[in-house]
Amino acid sequence: MYKKIVIKDEYLHLKEFIEQIHQLFNRSGSVLHEGRNSIKVFDHKGELVVVKSFKKITSANRFIYTTLRKSKAQRSYEYALRFLENGFDTPRPIGWLDIVHNGLLKESYYISAFCDYAPLESALDRTLVNSPKGEVRTLHEIQPLEDFEIRLLQELAIFASKLHVKGVFHGDFNLTNILYHSSAREIKFSLIDNNRTKFRNNSYKRIVNNFKRLKIDECHFRLIAENYPGIPDSQRKKFFRDMLNTKIRFNRKRDNRRMLCKSGSYSGK
Repeated sequence: MYKKIVIKDEYLHLKEFIEQIHQLFNRSGSVLHEGRNSIKVFDHKGELVVVKSFKKITSANRFIYTTLRKSKAQRSYEYALRFLENGFDTPRPIGWLDIVHNGLLKESYYISAFCDYAPLESALDRTLVNSPKGEVRTLHEIQPLEDFEIRLLQELAIFASKLHVKGVFHGDFNLTNILYHSSAREIKFSLIDNNRTKFRNNSYKRIVNNFKRLKIDECHFRLIAENYPGIPDSQRKKFFRDMLNTKIRFNRKRDNRRMLCKSGSYSGK
């Protein structure tokens, strides 16, 4: 077994801690998220450090990430640096650690500084309510958007445009991976889970496609379409329809895939 480890110079004082993360992770730290991957926060001598463990590494990927491609932890670190270089906020990258056993990647960890911003999901709540007819509708179909939601979506449209202009297309641009902090003067955004980001030339198709993972209402999409910079006013209705239809197709494809998985018919290809 051997370790592949990179630590940003300003965090070299955490070297001993980072080298032991694979031993500490399962028995200490506070859970922030538990799912396909696991995220914990550690209080190391008064410094809050977030560690993401990439858990479900397939047999094929153990070989690929050791010999052919950078691991998700390495990409998370390097992409975070690129985000910051381009003027986009993300929790400060500290380093990454890969554990290789018998020539194959066994464990992979990305380490970053703690960020106290809230996920966008907490502000754009899609609370479901029952209508008199027994149909399930979102709260926003009954009550108008609040001023803060409008402001938040307007700023999100501008933020997304800045990303796209610089050719940054986050691979999982959803409400849990977009963090925000608001004050009377401004709203700031920070992005997490960046390892699937694509750095490509800007295009209309890529812009539309990048919004498909947002779990927001139709009225939210309309606000984004109305406030996204660079779209001619004559094309905003088309932009809105294209975003909405892309989202609907994405949802249908995802739902069909889940049904096939449940039935055992989906091969994963």
